[in-house]
Amino acid sequence: MTGLKPRFYAGGIHLLGSLALALPIVGFIYFFWYPGSLAAAQGVGTIIGILLLAHLILGPVLLTLVYKPHKKEILFDLAVILAIQTAAFLYGLKIIEGGRPLYVVLNVDRFDVVASQDIVMASLEKVPEGLEPSWFGPTWVAARLPSEATAREALMFSSLGGGADLPQLPEYYVSLESMSDSIQFRQRPIHEVKIANKISAAEWSRWLEKLGPSDTGFTYLPLRANARDGVVLVEAGTTKIKGIRIFENEFGVRR
Repeated sequence: MTGLKPRFYAGGIHLLGSLALALPIVGFIYFFWYPGSLAAAQGVGTIIGILLLAHLILGPVLLTLVYKPHKKEILFDLAVILAIQTAAFLYGLKIIEGGRPLYVVLNVDRFDVVASQDIVMASLEKVPEGLEPSWFGPTWVAARLPSEATAREALMFSSLGGGADLPQLPEYYVSLESMSDSIQFRQRPIHEVKIANKISAAEWSRWLEKLGPSDTGFTYLPLRANARDGVVLVEAGTTKIKGIRIFENEFGVRR
């Protein structure tokens, strides 16, 4: 057992270093790339868990296996292990970045979560000033159909053929404030969610507990996301977004 102690000690030090590197990055992912309920909406939790587990196991285990005190090649071995570990971690980050909500787009009568990988890059170059994407959270916008008949026809054929739809084309984005009349017109009373999904009184109370003492001041619009749908809560009679709620137990909004 004495000969194993240096190996486990080296592996333990590597584990602590890997943890110190990974935790701030995972925190950034959850607080900025997938804030609030968007992590559940996009179903990224499993991917992040696999990434973190692989990162914390791969390097430390490899080092534990190859480490020997006074081994001449230990620096080379460590460099190879770090290269493998870093490559795997960056690959996982690339997948997570591709699925991050770049925009939350008002699309007629609902909000769509649009991932980074789903944006048409050529269209992103034409995004209106002030509506550019951010590395520190999704940008909330609305999408407006183009005024030209030929552009509307091309968009229709694109969406019907499995190509880009309106929410994936940033050149057609406008600010939420400019669509305030449409938002207020399409707001729906929040009690519809309870009725449509037959939510019990106790569950409904838990669901609303963070909204305030009454649900009369809130309306909603449906939210469509990659993994789980929900609602965007809107202050009644305004365009002020109060938050997102993702449904548990397969709750959803019937459209």
